Amino acid sequence: MSQMKTVVVAMLLGQLGLLSVVHAQTNPVLGVLQADKPKVLWQAKSITRADVSCDGQPDILVLGREKGAGSDKGKVWLGVVEGRAGNQFGPISSFEFAVKPDAQDAFCQLPVRIEVVPLICDNEDGALPGCKPSKTCKSFALLDDACDSFNFYWDSEQKKLVYWRR
Repeated sequence: MSQMKTVVVAMLLGQLGLLSVVHAQTNPVLGVLQADKPKVLWQAKSITRADVSCDGQPDILVLGREKGAGSDKGKVWLGVVEGRAGNQFGPISSFEFAVKPDAQDAFCQLPVRIEVVPLICDNEDGALPGCKPSKTCKSFALLDDACDSFNFYWDSEQKKLVYWRR
């Protein structure tokens, strides 16, 4: 198929809400996330790789939006697929957030983006529980550029991603 035809087909599928299905078929991590949360439209352009589980393997972070989101602006999802040696996938974690400017546990607006930073094991309140300093492990934030970010790090005691918000 010519490049122009591919672009036209992608535009039409995007308008029909089917582009995430096509991406899920061509990108294995999107397929894994789609199987886990079928009502979420995972955004291929948001795929970010970083070792956030502190095991030396890059993990995959992906943003998504819930299908059929109504006038309340819907929900934002974060999917995290732990990486394994040999390009294998490990456990999946997902986090759901509302988009409501007046709620403390929600984003104020769209779009939301992922920003990976060196692992930070403290904030203005002191040491983060279960966080162990590492030169190779990363932390990350979800930002909407309107209100405080959600800041994620690996809790080595609970063996899972946790987050805090300013």
